[in-house]
Amino acid sequence: MSQQVGMFGQKVGGFLVWVALTFVALASLRAGPELRSREWAIGEFKPPPRWEVTPRERPSYPQLIAWASRGDGSERAVISLVGKRVSPGTTVRELLPDASAIKGWPRVDNVRVQILSTLGWTTGWTGNLRIQVDAVLTATERERAQVVRQYLFLNGPIAYTMTLVAPLEQATARLRDLDDTASNLVPLDSSAHAAAQATPPAPARTIPDAGTAPDMR
Repeated sequence: MSQQVGMFGQKVGGFLVWVALTFVALASLRAGPELRSREWAIGEFKPPPRWEVTPRERPSYPQLIAWASRGDGSERAVISLVGKRVSPGTTVRELLPDASAIKGWPRVDNVRVQILSTLGWTTGWTGNLRIQVDAVLTATERERAQVVRQYLFLNGPIAYTMTLVAPLEQATARLRDLDDTASNLVPLDSSAHAAAQATPPAPARTIPDAGTAPDMR
């Protein structure tokens, strides 16, 4: 009888462990990966489930804050977040030349640039405005058509460009993923990092040579 009770206990224990692991896995899937950068004063880069976030350690492109992808090959979609320093007092409208740079991309067509409110995003972005750029990369013999959307926005002296490139057939779902990711972003205090960069290092203290007598003249 005790042997049966022991086997039953093992089964129940194993089931509870399975439930716990499943719960953790589902919670992780629901939460998704997340990146935060105090250097670039932005947090909560958190694409929806099934997006894979690449670590930020990219010394060859230091302005790249975050990068996420979904799918492989011709089905691949990418979201990137890039930052750059701008002069204090820069407005969103002054980012329009950056927004127009997409017109120089190969295969680009149907470019549309508009200034919109950040309503629906986390509050705190400069001017409560963003630039939205929409375009299509036309198909070629080797490449399928792709949809492009960019958001340009500001947090004090830092300008961001968030870009989605995805297969045109996936446009509706992937644009929704981009909107979800953008609305989760949180502006951090940009003044603290700027002050730290502007503060010169303290001068090194000179330690007297203990073996040399001071000059008393």
